[in-house]
Amino acid sequence: MRGARVLSVMATALGVGLAFAALYTAQAAVSGFLVGDPLDDGFGLLRRYALIWETRALLGGGIFLGWPLLGFERRTAPGRVVVVASGALAYAAVQSAMVVGIRAAWPELAPETVVHATNGLAHAYLVRVTDTAAPNVIAFLVVSLFSSLVHTEREMRFHRAREAELAADLANAELRTLRAQLQPHFLFNTLHTVTALMSENVDRARQVMASLGDLLRTSLDGTTDGFVSLDRELAFTDAYLDIQRARYESRLQTVRDVSESARHAMVPAMILQPLFENAIRHGIESTPGPGRIDLRCHVVEGRLRLEVTNTGRGMTQAGHGVGLANLRSRLSLLYGALAELEANPSPSGFEVSVSLPFSTSPPFASGADAAAGASS
Repeated sequence: MRGARVLSVMATALGVGLAFAALYTAQAAVSGFLVGDPLDDGFGLLRRYALIWETRALLGGGIFLGWPLLGFERRTAPGRVVVVASGALAYAAVQSAMVVGIRAAWPELAPETVVHATNGLAHAYLVRVTDTAAPNVIAFLVVSLFSSLVHTEREMRFHRAREAELAADLANAELRTLRAQLQPHFLFNTLHTVTALMSENVDRARQVMASLGDLLRTSLDGTTDGFVSLDRELAFTDAYLDIQRARYESRLQTVRDVSESARHAMVPAMILQPLFENAIRHGIESTPGPGRIDLRCHVVEGRLRLEVTNTGRGMTQAGHGVGLANLRSRLSLLYGALAELEANPSPSGFEVSVSLPFSTSPPFASGADAAAGASS
């Protein structure tokens, strides 16, 4: 991979150098034509400019590839000045040496050679380095600026990908924590319900145990890590609610309004369970008599909106439970400011709403893939 990148960078640099050589040759040809002094040897002039610009391009490509080794972005201001000044002098000196050396070895590459037998290479080099100091310094500054911008942007992409990877890992860790919190007390309550049903309704007890098995199988097999379709999340929630109905019987009524388009949305796994748990614990459980929980899932203006409304008392604490706090943290890690979670009193009780960007695929690649893409 690294060898291919080196070849790609150097090929691009040589192509840019050749383009500048052609541009300078065309400029000389047009100027000569306008003043009535056409070029006698246009191809020879092209070779001359190609020698100059291709050596600059080779050095520029090397500087670009080796730029991270200089640690330019991590240096202090005086350190950066030293790097730029010494680099510019070295660039001018080496480029002039390359041109003079190639001309001496292959005179046919330089129709207007400055190498004279009487003066020698040392004199030719001094003439060359003096005459081209300014354009070489400018070329070095341009290459340095471009290298700094590209490598800084690449490093920023790498860090963003790394942050996304860490955020995804942390979100999955919080999901595993949510499972760990759910299973002990929920399992205890469910088994207590099943024990009570065994003496009254054996078939119903079996149904509850089957729902419990489905719920635990889904939460433990790891297939709910990351993102799932809302349709699958609803199936997971159905198993949870079926167990809760066995516990609360007629006190718990649920109404669902889910649009067809919303069913295909990808959502964080176990996003609905904390909302229903919050509604049951702070609404149904804390209020005698029957209660109702409404679920609405719709796509509005490119966003998926999930709303859970419950009746009952005990609403002053509903927006500040551990489940909602964990969910809010997960959404922040996964979506940043693009996700919203609001918990407010409603006319009939309390409402918790979640708003996410609508997507039928996971909103971002896995952290490892993102990091690999940023470093390539």
